[in-house]
Amino acid sequence: PLHLTFYRNGIIVGEGPFRAFSTTEAQGFVRDILDGYFPIELKAKYPEGVPFHLQDLSHTFYEAPFSAFGGRGQKLQSKNQADETSFSPFRRTSATDAFLKRLPATVIKSGKASPPVFLFLFPQHGPSRLCP
Repeated sequence: PLHLTFYRNGIIVGEGPFRAFSTTEAQGFVRDILDGYFPIELKAKYPEGVPFHLQDLSHTFYEAPFSAFGGRGQKLQSKNQADETSFSPFRRTSATDAFLKRLPATVIKSGKASPPVFLFLFPQHGPSRLCP
């Protein structure tokens, strides 16, 4: 049988790659099945058809497995050569400190005072949470 694994955000056909439901390839595959047809993309490989083994993980979002870089690194700049004015979301500046001082020390949530949680978006790193 050919394994079909359904996730909340896509599908994996056999040993193939993950296909997000937002792609036309995944939409066509699922549409063929829901319309009662054998998926057109499988007809060349399985001209007589093939039974499907379904795995329902539709309650789970698919996340690609982490793959660490296995190559050899190259040093581009030494610390002494680094431009101290270059942008870093983690470098504290007087402007950053001034901004943080303007934020509230506590917030009222459900009638209770608690420390706030702020969400910052850094272009290179995505969302980050800051809990004072």
